[in-house]
Amino acid sequence: MSTDAQTQIAPLLPPSLRLTSFTIALACAGVLAFAAYLSPDPRGFGTHEQLGLPPCVSQYFAGFPCPMCGMTTSFALMADARAGEAFHAQPAGAVLFIACVLFFAGSIVAVITGRVPERLRKILTAPRLIVPAALLLAIAWIYKLLFE
Repeated sequence: MSTDAQTQIAPLLPPSLRLTSFTIALACAGVLAFAAYLSPDPRGFGTHEQLGLPPCVSQYFAGFPCPMCGMTTSFALMADARAGEAFHAQPAGAVLFIACVLFFAGSIVAVITGRVPERLRKILTAPRLIVPAALLLAIAWIYKLLFE
């Protein structure tokens, strides 16, 4: 790769994409604020019930966790800086919390500077992002089934 290609600066985002970045930042901030507001359920799942949502049907009727069980609890624990407990509650939730923080930061940078950080641009344009995300959720569910 030539030096010119390495030092090339990304073009400024049009106003519509800056608005999109702002919207993403707001959404991430909302998720992170809710996570900080909620009290993690000591069972390791069920924190979402504080939002008026019903208990997990799988856990309630079948006695085993659904693939998303513990996700809200994991986010609430991460917001309390209790990463080990968050990982135990839902490994995918701990990873997604970190991703949410990074997306929030990247979106704020894009709003302020008008440019998407290069690493974030590469992640967002990766066509194979769905496969690792699905694998993460599947592995996390297996973990929950084995260690719940």
